[in-house]
Order: sequence, then C-alpha cells, then structure tokens
Amino acid sequence: SGARLTHLPGADDTVRSVHLSADSKLLALGCEKRGKGCALLYELPSCELRHLWQHEKVVWCVRLSPDSQLLAACGYDMQLTIYSTAVEHATLHRVLYQVKYTPMGGPAFIWSCAFSADSTRLCVGCWNSRAYLYELKYRPAEGEASGEGGKQALAAGAGQGEGPGGASSSPPPPPSESPLTVTELAVATRADRVYAVSLDRDGSHVAVGGRDKKLALYSYDARTGTLELRWEKVSEDFVYAVALSDDMEYVALGGTAKHVAIFAAASGLHLHTIPLGATVWALALYTMPNGAQQLVAGGEFSSIKVIDVREKREVLHLPA
Repeated sequence: SGARLTHLPGADDTVRSVHLSADSKLLALGCEKRGKGCALLYELPSCELRHLWQHEKVVWCVRLSPDSQLLAACGYDMQLTIYSTAVEHATLHRVLYQVKYTPMGGPAFIWSCAFSADSTRLCVGCWNSRAYLYELKYRPAEGEASGEGGKQALAAGAGQGEGPGGASSSPPPPPSESPLTVTELAVATRADRVYAVSLDRDGSHVAVGGRDKKLALYSYDARTGTLELRWEKVSEDFVYAVALSDDMEYVALGGTAKHVAIFAAASGLHLHTIPLGATVWALALYTMPNGAQQLVAGGEFSSIKVIDVREKREVLHLPA
C-alpha cells in the first residue's frame, strides 16, 4: 500500500528530529518554533498529541528509550533533558533529569544522543568535543549529582549547590518524585565538535563522528571507568551521522561527503561505500527477521533510502 500523509497537531514549524518508539506506539518530534524549541510526544496510530514540552532553544535531537519509558531531548539550550512518557500520575510527563554542558572553545550545542537497545545506557554527543556515556537505573536517586566533566547537573524545583571543581550543581529530585538515577560512566574527548553518537545493544561500545572528519569506535572498560579507543577512520568530510548495529557487526557513517561508508565494527575494516548524491543527516541500522542487516539513511534527498548492507544495494525508497 502507499504512504499515508497525516498532519500532526502542534508540528507546525520546523521539525529537526523524529523518533519512533520500538513498539511503534509513540512518536517524538524535536522542533524549532519561532526562535525557541519544543519536544512533542504523540500516540500512534491515532496521532493524538500526548504532551508538548517548551524549550528556550531549538530541540535538535529527540530519542525514545527502547522500552518507551523515557524521552531524551537536547539541542541548542546546551542541555540534556530526560522526560517520563508514563501515564501514571506520579511521573506524568515530568522532567526526571537534566544536565547542562559547559562550552569549551565554542558553544556546547548537542546534535545527537542515543540509547542502548536494553535501555540501560545513554550517550550524548556535544559540540564541546566530548561524548558522554551514562548509566540509567530505575531506582530512587541518592546524593548529589556530580558537576565534573564540563557540565552541571540540574533538577526541576531543586536548590542550587556547589559541585566539585567549583561547578554549580543541584541534587536530583527526591526519591518520591523520580524513579530514575543517572550515573556518568565515562567521557570520550575528541579533537573537535562531536556531531553523532551510537551505541550497541548493551552500551558497551560507542561510535562517534564529528567535525574532525573521523569515525571512532570506543569500548567501555568497567574496571577503569574509561572509554578506550579501539580504532578510528578518516572520512572525506564532516561526519553528521553514525550507526552501530546492536550485535557490533557493522558501523556506518554519513555526512557532507554525500555517501554512506560501512565498516566492520570489530576491526574497522572498510567494507564498502554507497554514493547517495547529497548530504546525509541520519542513519539507523536494523536486523530484519530473516537476519538481513538494513541501513536506513535520511538527508538532503527526496526519499528515505533503505540499503541492504550485505548485498550493497538500495532495496527500498520511502517518501520524505
């Protein structure tokens, strides 16, 4: 059957990010509205607007956790906000966690964030040249959040305090108010702005791309609490999008070089390059029921392209 065009209430300005939940029951949008921003959450298939959150700046990236319980939103306000998508009264659409990032040689804008497939980890790619890896747990928060790593922790309704190194920080919401705790596990520092991040199934591997025209793959070492660089590859131009398969078989990059390049995730071996003729802004890797690996690419072209990774060819075009 053909595509069905539907108008989403509230999405009447520039849409910067779209994300569909794993069960296809929720849709999130990140938008720019008259110089400010907002994140919107819809129920599917009704397309009913469940909630709209206002932001002071453009919301460049929204991501729903695979278990559909959390919505992460970030952008030009230089902070990550995690909202509840739950309908229970105690946590209805509220802010569960916020962290604001410090500019380092330039604005700390955020173009990307990514959940692991098991919803236990979250990575944020920031223009301050850093990729932050967090652990997420559904249990009452205890103690004060750290202000280290070029950021300050925030919480709605909480008083300001002083964190390590003189960074301003706030305690997380009281246990009675938030079921979520967020722990920073590690930070990867790059030579320039981080534009894109992606995680494998359990968040133990992180793919990073950015303004340094490189794709890098890191492994998280729990013993040392660090992200260890496994390999990096040079791209022809800026890397705006990266995608890492859940099983760590493939990793792909796209950007202003107007193609997608696909690598073996374990070794960094270049497998093939597929020209697309325009800038690539978004990538996602999926394993199909028959075992096929498919790469979905979106960008400055008239359709969303679906590529069979093993067959090295486009298999589907969807209207954009």
